[in-house]
Amino acid sequence: MVSGTRILDAADSVAPLKEPVALCIFNLGLEEFLHDETPVEYPRVTTRGHYRATDLASTPVSPDNPVVELLGADEHMLKRNRPEEEYDVVDEPRGFDDDPPEEVTVFVHGWMASERDAVGRASMFEHSMRRNDYSHPVFAFTWDASQPPTQWKTTREIADRNGVKLAEFASDYSERNPDTRFNLVSNSIGARLVLSGLEHLRELSRHDVVDTVAVMGATVPGRSVSFDGRYGGAIRTSVDELHSYRTEGDRTLNQYYRLMTLQASLGGSGCNGNTPDNLREHHVEDVPDHFSFYVPGRGCIDRVVEDLSSAS
Repeated sequence: MVSGTRILDAADSVAPLKEPVALCIFNLGLEEFLHDETPVEYPRVTTRGHYRATDLASTPVSPDNPVVELLGADEHMLKRNRPEEEYDVVDEPRGFDDDPPEEVTVFVHGWMASERDAVGRASMFEHSMRRNDYSHPVFAFTWDASQPPTQWKTTREIADRNGVKLAEFASDYSERNPDTRFNLVSNSIGARLVLSGLEHLRELSRHDVVDTVAVMGATVPGRSVSFDGRYGGAIRTSVDELHSYRTEGDRTLNQYYRLMTLQASLGGSGCNGNTPDNLREHHVEDVPDHFSFYVPGRGCIDRVVEDLSSAS
């Protein structure tokens, strides 16, 4: 069903080039052509068009602003087109009707994805979940993540701001479906959005909304999930369990992300510091690269389904 795996298999013979090839396939929109059955309609919550960068501004080079961030949108140049708490619902995800599900899993995609690409990634993720006998509803949360590599700073800011919208949606969904188990699964920089959402839920004192979070190849600093880091307190109070999946074969995080940010990542090098007891870290060494976590036959969705099931 997913022919993109054949392209990645061909790249295995040129290991040093494998990550750039996968980057082109999965983070420049090409996966829409590789997914055999990318649907025209797909149930999702979306904030597309809610933010836009109006200009680029120079950023001084410093330890806090590495060379790769010479170009990036300053905060005041990121315009919000919609109120902070708003989101849109498309194609009626389960739970927005009169039939509340027992459990639901919401997928948050990563960087450089149009809405079409995001739907392709979400449907590929759902296909992998179904192959591993996950029977509950799956839908997507899509966001403005189509910036080019020169706008890495902008992407991070948009992910942070969308965390508020994700939290508002999750809170509304919980109020509408109080008996439904609510899971969040993210890929790559989608983890930043999810963790920012947990921060906002903590500010709202909503500790009963999210049951389980799974972050695959989390593109956030490894120290950020410690008690002394940005997200440690939110993880401890705003989710029952958080599972982080990483692989040593992830050159995107272990080399490129480290070079760009001068930091080790959660999804590459793992947790750094004392972390909350409800954070579980998983080494999934059979996952070959940053872009295969949810690809059928290559990723770790079997582990994700197992961990979601054990938390039920």
